[in-house]
Amino acid sequence: MEHRVRLITLTATILLSLNLVFAGESADSFIDPFQARSEAPHQLQVLNSGLAAMERRIQLVEQATESIDLEMFIYNTDKAGRMFTHALVEKAKQGVKIRLLFDHFMIGSTISPYHAHELEEQGIDVRFYNKTSLLRAKAQYRNHRKSLVVDGKIAVVGGRNIADEYFDLSEEYNFIDRDLTVEGEIVEAIAQSFDDVWNSEYVIKEDRKRKPRANDIKYLRNSHSTGRISGRQQYREDLRLWNRHVQEAKNFLFVTQDDQKLLETVRRIGKEELAKEYKSTCNKSSFFSDKPGHGRRHRREGRLLKQEIFERMSNIKDRLLIDTPYFISDKDTRPLLDTLLSAGKKVEVLTNGVYSTDAIYVATVFYHYFKKWLGLGLKPHIYQGDALSYYETVDEGVKESRWGTHSKSFVFDNDSSMIGSYNFDPRSNVYSLELAYFCDENPELAQHLRSDIEARMAQSYHLDDVESFREHRFERVGLFKKIGFYALKFPSLLLQGLL
Repeated sequence: MEHRVRLITLTATILLSLNLVFAGESADSFIDPFQARSEAPHQLQVLNSGLAAMERRIQLVEQATESIDLEMFIYNTDKAGRMFTHALVEKAKQGVKIRLLFDHFMIGSTISPYHAHELEEQGIDVRFYNKTSLLRAKAQYRNHRKSLVVDGKIAVVGGRNIADEYFDLSEEYNFIDRDLTVEGEIVEAIAQSFDDVWNSEYVIKEDRKRKPRANDIKYLRNSHSTGRISGRQQYREDLRLWNRHVQEAKNFLFVTQDDQKLLETVRRIGKEELAKEYKSTCNKSSFFSDKPGHGRRHRREGRLLKQEIFERMSNIKDRLLIDTPYFISDKDTRPLLDTLLSAGKKVEVLTNGVYSTDAIYVATVFYHYFKKWLGLGLKPHIYQGDALSYYETVDEGVKESRWGTHSKSFVFDNDSSMIGSYNFDPRSNVYSLELAYFCDENPELAQHLRSDIEARMAQSYHLDDVESFREHRFERVGLFKKIGFYALKFPSLLLQGLL
């Protein structure tokens, strides 16, 4: 009898779990937030314009009443960083709980413990992911996820970090990118996954250094030997540096007239661009993310997003469209693409070339294998490097800068699509935590993404044969960049598994 009761209880638990994860009925939580599905209606808005993407983020921060959770790979102290941070600080003053989770390797040099301290003073909780020394293999495992969750009810996911180049604000180099706002029960999974990463063993709080004191032991030690400065001199220098770091952090939170003027311009144009952005309802949503971890077991069991993408690619019926800033195949993706192309499936890729990329070493690997991919039937396009003609910019300096694609989007056949942080490269397959939102059985959304990517392809070079490749591979590339390309080719090919 006890055995039957346990069996019935176990069966009921399994059925309930499956219902919570896969059914469209409202649920308090997902069994595994890193791989969640829902058939409830979700409200979506695609954010293609950088200015619209910033405006939407600020709107969501202003609307928050309970909590704001932000996860970023890059967060700079530039114009975009100041603009968004100032909005967060104002909301923290109203009592909203705010948590910022940064990757330590990429942000440690910009948002320092001094900045974190000032943010903490404003009531904002700051944590860093994976502070492992670069001399250890574990340091390769980074948090590349990008998400903003407000009140646990609405989220922004996609390719944008917080920096000028992601929001059309740099006069040197900008990215054309893509985000998505999601409102519906799948956001609970996104929020839960943030909690799980936040509470993982890989996340730490990092305090700023204590203010130097003249009677610290290191200054009192004898330091009068030849070639060394005195303890008093060392104390004065350390104190000067400490004060400078503190002041820089305080200045980051101070709103200047220039900040206010730029904010007004960004929001005015951003509202206009946001009104044009595509909206949709998705009745079959999925959220997938890799789990925090490192090592072989993690690569085998924690790479959930990679597995989902590969399964969807394997099941393509007719065509696959990939929009990615970095296109490097590895031991997993190479045979998968070979199989698709050999079976006559149409595979198109929009990526960067030498001129438009921010990572020339990636372009060297893509160019090295280009003839092989072309022979197999891949249809590649490389972005030519200009601003998109149909989006407004804040000034001519930004418009005339160099541009490259940074979107991470897939369109599977004619009715399924994905927007997330996943790059088509070994780092996203093996080392970096990634996330993505999928919408299935929505041909209208899939067609919108396809049309938008094709519009970007219209401002790209279609490398449809060897001659076109030779003609355009170094288009607009200067001599020194060509030298750099060839200098980096061998080490890039040797280390392509880490790129």
